[in-house]
Amino acid sequence: MYPFVTHTWNAIKGICFHDCPYCYMKKFDGLLPIRFDPKELEVNLGNGNFIFVGSGTDAWAFDIPSDWITRFLDYCNLFNNNYLFQSKDPSRFLEFMGHPVIQKSVFCTTIETNIFYPGIVMNAPGTRERAQAMQELASLE
Repeated sequence: MYPFVTHTWNAIKGICFHDCPYCYMKKFDGLLPIRFDPKELEVNLGNGNFIFVGSGTDAWAFDIPSDWITRFLDYCNLFNNNYLFQSKDPSRFLEFMGHPVIQKSVFCTTIETNIFYPGIVMNAPGTRERAQAMQELASLE
């Protein structure tokens, strides 16, 4: 999806709160409940990489404790890399704008459509809310 990304890294693992009907992770059997994997804090993230953090679940979803996010941000900050963070709840990014790793990060969200489809059930904020949060992020730069 992002040709500039050189690596992915997932400190938070498990079944995503958003439950998007088209999520590619649903093809994997045996996903466990959401959790922070402390073994990921032993991974050498290297230097000079562009790392998609949280490619396997939404590490910024409503049900992710803020201290888990702080832990993976602190770990990312130990390495000289650029990071991509993507969330269906980009308003969560705003909570962490003061973190030093933010300066070397790209923030993304998925906005599937500008039309509300009542038959599509997922727990993510609506596309309008996501767009508004991204506008707020852009105004901070």
